[in-house]
Amino acid sequence: MSLPSFKPSQRRLLVGSAIALALFATPYTYDFSHHQWQPNQAYAKSCFIAGTRIVMADGSERPIETLLAGEEVLDQHGHRNRILAIERVLLGARRLYGINRLAPFFTAEHPFLTTRGWAAIAPAMTRTENPSLTVLPLFTGMHLLGRPVATSAGTLALAPQPALLLVESLCWLDAAPTTALFNLILDGSHSYIANGLIVHNKGGDDSGSSDGGGSQGSGSSGGGNDSGGSQGSDSSG
Repeated sequence: MSLPSFKPSQRRLLVGSAIALALFATPYTYDFSHHQWQPNQAYAKSCFIAGTRIVMADGSERPIETLLAGEEVLDQHGHRNRILAIERVLLGARRLYGINRLAPFFTAEHPFLTTRGWAAIAPAMTRTENPSLTVLPLFTGMHLLGRPVATSAGTLALAPQPALLLVESLCWLDAAPTTALFNLILDGSHSYIANGLIVHNKGGDDSGSSDGGGSQGSGSSGGGNDSGGSQGSDSSG
């Protein structure tokens, strides 16, 4: 059986269709605004693994997979944010990341609050979900802001202040593609506390982050030259 012949115009159409299909199927597109490659929307789901401890409004902690819409969590200011929905996705071909000696528990897109503002390992990927959120690259030498703790000066009780965690190393893990991931969609300030660290939910902007990042600005260390440098050396995957 002979193969059908195509005119030059038909061949160009077929080649163009194949290229378009390949571009549509690939998980990456180019962000011309920020000059970075980033995953398509379907591949950019910033989430945490099951077992990640979330601080509830009453101060208790619960694994993220047990939370329900309508419950309330504690935010970066010690206020309550209501859970509007819980996003559940699979890890797919992505990696899980960890900080210092914490076992990997989050994806590269998820923003953490630092003394410099919100930061993520892959900020271009974060922008696909939170285009209005200002996000910096997360690298060693930064200070993450953690769950606020009460302090005192003599007999005077002071307002709770976020704990600081110096990012000394970043590591990754190639987990099973079917690993279940979870993220919260909140009202209020759109922030919550995961494994003791202040994080941002999907959606919202950074209008409420100044109280966390700005007040601790003096605690930030340099570390800009270490941007992403330790990830490969500390890889656990």
